[in-house]
Amino acid sequence: ISTRQFARKKVKNSFGHVETRYKVRTKVSMFGKEFDAEFTLSERSGMKTPLLLGRKILKGRFLIDVDKIYLSSLRAKK
Repeated sequence: ISTRQFARKKVKNSFGHVETRYKVRTKVSMFGKEFDAEFTLSERSGMKTPLLLGRKILKGRFLIDVDKIYLSSLRAKK
């Protein structure tokens, strides 16, 4: 996927260091809901998960049960 619509933003990484990342807007579809969201991009090819969802994306849309995992993939199989 590519886009010419982006911005740059300074963010603190997980080590507390400030870095400049690209910020993009896109549509997200989860559990039958679709909404606009902003993401900052970083290299995650060596990580367990390719994408992290922040609290701002989830706030007011979803109630999080930390005892459950992989609910979206379970729902897709039904």
